[in-house]
Amino acid sequence: MNIKIIHFQDSILISIPFSFQILEWLRTQHWWDFSEMDFLMLVTAYGKLGDFSRAERVLKYMNKKGYQPSVISQTGLMEAYGRGKQYRKAEAVFRRMQTSGPEPSPVTYQIILKSLVEVSI
Repeated sequence: MNIKIIHFQDSILISIPFSFQILEWLRTQHWWDFSEMDFLMLVTAYGKLGDFSRAERVLKYMNKKGYQPSVISQTGLMEAYGRGKQYRKAEAVFRRMQTSGPEPSPVTYQIILKSLVEVSI
């Protein structure tokens, strides 16, 4: 297992790949109650790794488990697409939020604007 630990201002930050491995492991443990926040962290981790298909699969799995799409999950996916320079997909998520919900938040608007500015540069 390749672990990268980063020290930053009296804190230890674990790299995204390792965080992802922890989340995936926890998901398989019968004693761990994998919550909506855990799923959202997994979506974020996959997005930061550029694995958008897995991020989307986690969101679909969340829906199957009864979690409705939230502004947090959709904004997270949109941000992941933006960071991965998949601007059309980021915009598609945003447009879907506008038409069928959940309603975009102020943070959602900031993130889509940042993505659109980056694509125009």
